Amino acid sequence: WGRNEEGQMQVFQTPTPSLPNNQTGFNQMDFNLRAMKKTGIYISEVMASNSSVDTYPKAGNTDWIEIYNAGTETVDLTDWGLSDRLDHGRRWQFPRGTTISPGEYKVILCDKATDQNTAQEPHASYKVSKLKKEIITLTDPTGRVLDKIQMPEMRTDVSYGRTLGIAG
Repeated sequence: WGRNEEGQMQVFQTPTPSLPNNQTGFNQMDFNLRAMKKTGIYISEVMASNSSVDTYPKAGNTDWIEIYNAGTETVDLTDWGLSDRLDHGRRWQFPRGTTISPGEYKVILCDKATDQNTAQEPHASYKVSKLKKEIITLTDPTGRVLDKIQMPEMRTDVSYGRTLGIAG
C-alpha cells in the first residue's frame, strides 16, 4: 500500500522505498534493482501478440520473450526459469546446455511447443497474454526472482521492452 500522486492510498505492484509512487519512481526502482544483480541477465523485450515477426527459421509468428546478457561473462542458464506468474517462477525452465554470452540477446518462443524445445531454439510451455497485464519473471535454479517486468495491455505486433536503464 502507498499514496498515489493524488494522496489516495492504493496497492502498487512495485515497491518504491524513498522514491515517488509514480512512473518515475517505478523506473528508478527497476534501475536500482537491476544494478544490484551480479549475473547481468535481464528481460529486455516481450512480444505478446505477434502476427508479423519470424524469430527463428520455421518457427512462425509466435509470442516471445527476449533476455540480454549485460555482464562480462558467459552464463549457463540450465534450469533457470521464465514465468508469467509471480507465484510460479519456474513455470518453464531453460534446457540443459543453454548459455548466453556477454552482449548476447536470446529469444524464447512462448508457443507451448515444448516438444521442439532446445538450447538453440527455446520454446516455453505457455503463451504471453496481451490483455492480462502479466508480470514476466526470470528466476535462478532455486526459484529466486532475478528480474521481472510488468506488462501493460498489449496490441498485436507491438513489443514492450526496456533499455538498460528504463522500463517501458
